[in-house]
Amino acid sequence: MSGELKKSDSTWYGTNAQERLLELERSVNSDIGGGERNTSIQNGKSYEIIENEQEASNNTRDNCCFVQAEPCAWLDFLTAVVFTGYCVFIVWLLAHTRENLYYHLLNILVFSFIVIWSIFPWCYTRGMAIFSRQLRLIGVVAVLMTTFTMLTRTAFYQLTSSKDVTIGKNFVVVSLKACIAVFLWAMLAQKRLSLIAIKADKQLIVQVILDSVDIFSLAETLCMSHSSDSAVGKMEPVIQEGTPLEMTIQTFCTLAFVVLWIQVAALGTALDHLAGILQQDPDRVSTTKSVYNIIFQSLSLAFHNIPFLAIRIFVWVQFKVYDIGFIAKNVMAIIFGIAELRYSVILGYNP
Repeated sequence: MSGELKKSDSTWYGTNAQERLLELERSVNSDIGGGERNTSIQNGKSYEIIENEQEASNNTRDNCCFVQAEPCAWLDFLTAVVFTGYCVFIVWLLAHTRENLYYHLLNILVFSFIVIWSIFPWCYTRGMAIFSRQLRLIGVVAVLMTTFTMLTRTAFYQLTSSKDVTIGKNFVVVSLKACIAVFLWAMLAQKRLSLIAIKADKQLIVQVILDSVDIFSLAETLCMSHSSDSAVGKMEPVIQEGTPLEMTIQTFCTLAFVVLWIQVAALGTALDHLAGILQQDPDRVSTTKSVYNIIFQSLSLAFHNIPFLAIRIFVWVQFKVYDIGFIAKNVMAIIFGIAELRYSVILGYNP
């Protein structure tokens, strides 16, 4: 009797058969007696079934084609298009201004870090998708670090003295500064354009943008000029190309892009994904994030804020030129960075 009832009800109620059968079992057991034990058994079975179904759906979502499992996966493809277009344009600009077609070989970086990890493989897990995002970002940073010194030297020392050029200094500088918009798009895309997620990391977004502007503000120190004594009206750069100060500025401006990459990567889902893997062990999550914070703050102090502040103070003393806004920014960043570093070393990560 009960077997026939279960079979017919399962066919009749479809996906809700388990719940309906559970209700029927409760009513039958209440009439027969000893229903509490059977009900608890059935409840346990039903909960186990639900948990197994949820686990199966999660595994399917993580292991199936990410393009189908992720509703906003098209943002990854669009981001890859933006990255590829910008990097190819920067490489073309370098080859054009330097009049050397061999610089087009830098597109190998674009192909290796961006293009391959955008179209291959077509089907990958969520972890693979996050890894691919980081490689795309490495491609952009690698191209910027490779071309930054050559393009800024061309803009500040060669294009300013040449009149017969189709591409001027301002065009080259603005093209480099466009990387700020590229980084901003990468951050918004990694947050899936969710206003709640963006609001949660608004401070880090502002910090990334401000650090990017800081790099170009220091680089524009190279275009300071004064009147030449030999020719009236002719302007010569204050900081000559190839001097120790010029090479120091170029070196630390280039290294600062490493800090930018770490910032944008942290704003993505790589660290969150790792925390999700380790969520069964809160101590490991706290340790992992604490180690990351120590590495980031150390690199930020060593590659960015401390050398930038020292260079600005030297330029202020030597050439009577200063930018009080970014000097204050570097000072505050150093103070906060040391405080964060000390807190992470002594007390660990504070979520």
